[in-house]
Amino acid sequence: MTNAEIFRELNEYERHFNNIQAGIRAFASTWILAAFGGIAMLMRVDPENGKWLISPPVLVGVACLLSVVGMSILWIMDLQVYHKLLNSVFLPGLKLEYDSPSIPPIRSFMMASFQGTGVPLLLRLFYFVPMLTFVVLTICAIVLEPQIPSDKCGAFSQVGHNVLLIIVSLEIGAAVFTWFWNHHPLIWERAAWFGDDGFTKLFQQGSQGFAGIVKRFDTHGKRPKRG
Repeated sequence: MTNAEIFRELNEYERHFNNIQAGIRAFASTWILAAFGGIAMLMRVDPENGKWLISPPVLVGVACLLSVVGMSILWIMDLQVYHKLLNSVFLPGLKLEYDSPSIPPIRSFMMASFQGTGVPLLLRLFYFVPMLTFVVLTICAIVLEPQIPSDKCGAFSQVGHNVLLIIVSLEIGAAVFTWFWNHHPLIWERAAWFGDDGFTKLFQQGSQGFAGIVKRFDTHGKRPKRG
């Protein structure tokens, strides 16, 4: 199999994993919007007696907890499963670009655009920031809970404060778990598995190292010229 054929195969696998991850992130975005909509819907007042069916702060806390748990599950599927599979294809493609100047340096250009580190931090923030928002909403519910008259609340009105403390503890635990659970090696550590010191040093050089791969392709005259 030629380098060009290998390159096409890697592209197909990357496209497959990218599509899966894009679907997961789209579902995560929908999950966030649905959570806010659910909080608004469930806080309706019972029209017959002017009371909430369930204590509003507790209701907000439960909705936020379910949202945080859902985001954690989607984060595991995205970054801990499919992102690893994507990198297992991305790195060989990157190494192929390093070894073969005639191959378009698409991955090298990507790495140069992100300082040679990829996008793991941005992907973690995509999940962590909404989770932190739900934690803040629960804390607001704890602060406001004593100000709601007990005769206007429904179920859990007497033990609402304790329930909310348990909920916010679980939410903080899930958010911390999401941020700090990163047992898999970083991309530059996996690059060292190829045993090529020159390739590994590209990651230490950051954008400049990968920009050199892009320039090398240009100087070989492989890029189409206009006119």
